[in-house]
Amino acid sequence: MNLRELKSGQGKVDVEVTVKSKGEARSFNKYGKDLRVCNFVVTDADGGEIKLSLWNADIDKVIVGSVLKITNGYVSEFNGELQLTTGKFGALEVVSGGAASADASTPPSSSKPTGMKEKKGKKEKKHPPKVQGFLLFDLQADPQESKDLAADHPEIVDRLKAALTAWMATFETHRGLP
Repeated sequence: MNLRELKSGQGKVDVEVTVKSKGEARSFNKYGKDLRVCNFVVTDADGGEIKLSLWNADIDKVIVGSVLKITNGYVSEFNGELQLTTGKFGALEVVSGGAASADASTPPSSSKPTGMKEKKGKKEKKHPPKVQGFLLFDLQADPQESKDLAADHPEIVDRLKAALTAWMATFETHRGLP
């Protein structure tokens, strides 16, 4: 099976790929459980390319250049782009070039998710500061929304605030509110 043949919603995907690039791992808490996810771009021998989403411990097994075997993978679509994942029932095997075989001079990546700190042997989530007003992000340049641009571009904030206020007013009218 090659990557160009994959379709959204397809399961039972068995494929061997090479990691072309690695995105920034993201950490979050869902239902009281700390999780991490990271997107990789992978290619196959036929030149096909797809995003591969890996979770938690699997992230640390893989580096750029790793050859991976995905067994029983699943293809989904996010923002119009196909993504491959091992899902609940799939498996990831690092055939060659994994983190364990990385050059010894390369510093190991921290196993502690971003946004976490140690406290008495336990991981504790750092809470972001309370925000006053509106935030503005450049999602193409900063998909993790780490740099607030509101202070640098007040004219954009004012325009978006006015559009939001006008949009919200349509709901008040329809609900019969004054």
